[in-house]
Parts: sequence; C-alpha cells; structure tokens
Amino acid sequence: MPVQVADITDATAITTGSLYSCALHQDGTISCWGHNEYGQLGNGQSGQNNESSVPVQVADITDATAITTGNSHSCTLHEGGSISCWGNNRSGRLGNGTEADASTPQQVEEITDATTITAGYVHSCALHRTGNMSCWGNNEYGQLGNGMEDIFFEPAKVVDITDATAITTGGHHSCALHEDGTISCWGNNEGGQLGNGNKISFSIPVKVESITDATAITTGYAHSCALHQDDTISCWGGNYFGQLGNGQSTFDLQHSSAASSLPVQVAGFADSTAITTGRSHSCALHQTGTISCWGNNQDGQLGNGTDSHSSVPAEVLTITDTTAITTGRAHSCALHQTGTISCWGNNLFGQLGNGSNADSYIPKQVMDISDATAITTGGAHSCALHEDSTISCWGRNGHWQLGNGRGRSYVPVQVANITDATAITTGYAHSCALHQDSTISCWGYNRSGQLGNGTSTESWGPDRVLDITNATAITAGDSHSCALHQTGTVSCWGNNAHGQLGNGVWLPQPVVGFGG
Repeated sequence: MPVQVADITDATAITTGSLYSCALHQDGTISCWGHNEYGQLGNGQSGQNNESSVPVQVADITDATAITTGNSHSCTLHEGGSISCWGNNRSGRLGNGTEADASTPQQVEEITDATTITAGYVHSCALHRTGNMSCWGNNEYGQLGNGMEDIFFEPAKVVDITDATAITTGGHHSCALHEDGTISCWGNNEGGQLGNGNKISFSIPVKVESITDATAITTGYAHSCALHQDDTISCWGGNYFGQLGNGQSTFDLQHSSAASSLPVQVAGFADSTAITTGRSHSCALHQTGTISCWGNNQDGQLGNGTDSHSSVPAEVLTITDTTAITTGRAHSCALHQTGTISCWGNNLFGQLGNGSNADSYIPKQVMDISDATAITTGGAHSCALHEDSTISCWGRNGHWQLGNGRGRSYVPVQVANITDATAITTGYAHSCALHQDSTISCWGYNRSGQLGNGTSTESWGPDRVLDITNATAITAGDSHSCALHQTGTVSCWGNNAHGQLGNGVWLPQPVVGFGG
C-alpha cells in the first residue's frame, strides 16, 4: 500500500535509472535511493551491500537545476552551467578523464556553459548556450559525433553543430534538430537510421537528406522519424514490419531489404494531429476525425478489414469522428465525439467489448456505452470513464481487473461501488480510479501489493488505497502504483525489490531524509 516518499514537500523533479531513483529539491540538493552497485546514489558508498531503501543525499551538491540518469550513472546540471556525474564510469561516461567508478559527484571537464543535459545508456551529451554540443562516454558506433570511434573519458565536442535546438538518442545513434529545420545524425547506421543515403556508420554528424522543415525529431532503436511543418511525417531506417509507412516492408527478420537510408514519407496523409503505437503497429489521428494505421496486422489491429500487414497507412473503416485513440498489445480503440467507443483487433478475452471473443478486422462498437469521456487499455482489458463518474471495464478478468467480481466479460460491466471517479488508469492486470474526494481505489492483481490495501491478496472489486486523502493524479505500472498529492508529495506502493518505493517496507511509511 502507499508509502509516502516522506517529507518530500520540496521536490521539483524526479528521475529513475535502472533500479534506483533520484529527486531534485527546491534548495538545489539531490537525494537518491535504491540500487548502488556502482555508487549511483552519490552518497560516498557503493556495492550491492550498500543499497538504500531510503533516500540518501548526494554529496556536495547544493545548486542543481536539472538531473538525468543513464543505465547506472547520473548527471546534474549546476546553476553556473557546469555538470557533475557519478556512478558507473565504464567507457568514461562520467566525463572526468578517468574510467574509475565514482560514488560521489565528479566534475565533467571543460564544461561551464551547459543549458541541457541528457544521458544515454553508456554515453552523455550536453547542449551549450552557444548551440554547440559535447558528448562523452562510449563511442563504439561514433555516437559522440567527434569523428572518432574511441571511448572518451571527457567531453568531446560534436563536430560542426552550433545551432541545435533539440537532441535525441536512439539505440546506438543520435540526432540533432537545427534552427533551420534540418537534421543531423551520427553513430550506428546498419539500418540506415542516419538518413544520409547509405548504411555506413559515421562518427561525425551527417545531414539527413531532403529535410529542411522539421519541427520535431524522435529516434527508435534502429529508425528515426521527423514531423514536418505541413503535418506530414517522414521516417527512415529499419522497416521490418512496415513501420516506415512508405509501402515497402519485409517480414523476414533475417534481411532488411526494405529498410531505407533516406527519409520516406509516411504515405497517404498530410493532416496528422496525434499518433500512437502498439507493440508493432501504429495509428495516426487526422484533423478530419478519421484514423489510419500501419504495420503488424496479425490480429486485425489496423482496422482495415483484413489480417494482412500493411506498410502504408490503411484507413480504419467506418470511423469519421474520433476525439482520442489508444492502442493495447494487439487491439486498438477510438473514442467518438458522441461518447461512444469502437475497438478492433485481438479479442481473445473480449477486450473489444462487442459481445463476442472473435477478433475483428474492422471497428466494432463497444456495447452499452454512449457517454464516455476517457478510455484506457491494459494488457488485455479496456476501461471507460463515464459522464456520471462511473467506470465500465471489459475483457480479461483472470485477476479481477474488471472490478465486477465475476469472470471475463465480452461487454462492459460496471465497476462496483464507484460513482465519483475523475480519472482512470490500467496496469497490466490491475486498475485504479481517482475519486472526487482525492482518494484512490484499486482492484485486480495484487501479488506485489500494487492495490495499496495492506495485503497481497487480489481484490474482485475496488478497495481504497490506505492513507491517501489528497491525491491529484494516479498512474499504474506493471506491478506498482503511484499517486501525486496536493502538497507536492508522492506516494508509491507495490513491488519494492530494490527499494524503489523509497521506504524499505510495504506498510505506509515516510521516505526518510527529506527535511524535518
């Protein structure tokens, strides 16, 4: 059940690495808790025996303005523009000129004017006031952009970039958006993800071909995409499942002949307003209220009337008035202006809500819902919030995640005893509701205590989360849940294998070390 990350009344930011967490305080100090094998808590200790299930103050930092975490190292930006890092220093990711791990913050060399910091898996980058960039750490694929492929233990300027407005890092490549709307990328290029016309990795930035009007950039593991001023989208790189949306694809994972090392326009539309991705399919919402989807279609999740994969956007049939879209593991749902909902795709557990368990290749209206204001999809169940503040759920119910005390349901069933909900969220197999009185109820799977009711017993219906009376927002992960309080404090409950809840125990306890 909820354990207050106690005395947190001054947190301004929080970030999580692998099995540990850090919080930035209003006074410029930082506290971290959890795994500490490499000294990533920054308190002068390291090793598996020195993990901490309560926050410990990062040493010697009193003027932090931003924090970022990689896999097992952390960095902070100071008021003056300098940077300090601590934790795992393999490949020189701390930027202090050595490869020795550090359990206390180490000054990154030769940086005094940083405005933004970001940490990748094994490298870090800083954006300077001048628009220049510096990166340090692992450089196996040239991801530091300095013209070499050696490990760098201190920052190395990214070559030829003086006007970056945004930076992003993928699996083993990085990209920068320029003031003039062009894009440069560097690093691993085996799938053509640098967008420069070949598949040779580059350790210096190379311009993405044919893009001069980008407004945003994003990078996946082996592909990249850009949003244009005219509301079109271009993508480049790996294309195994047709994820580039350009009419080419290969479903033979041993080859990548459909990959593109040049940007290709996602075909068929120039009016995208929103996009969402499931496991291996994507959907775009258009200004007209229609939807297009592309990629994996094994279960009909593209909604185009077939079960054939599509490497170009296929219009979802019979939908013209969408206001919101959501994608689950292998099904999709749309909220209509009328308050009705349509779903399509995998329906093994009735998650489409149309009265059957047959997959549907076209949208089917969810039965008995005409007043929905929000929708959410879990692993294999879906839920809707109604105008009257009640909730209905449908689909898989193996752990009581529908909240009705019965088995799976192919049609919406009302969640018991809730008449005042203001928000809903779904984890893999549990669900939670925020009430008008700022309390929270959860139901479903509870092996790790993610329902917050003081037990590890599953609950067939909503059970109040203990000791929470002032929540303003809720979120559900796979096996834990968290609430934001009106006071700015945070409470979390559920899985705590490495102290990630910040209190060391299950019962509600304040996380130690955040003031008096």
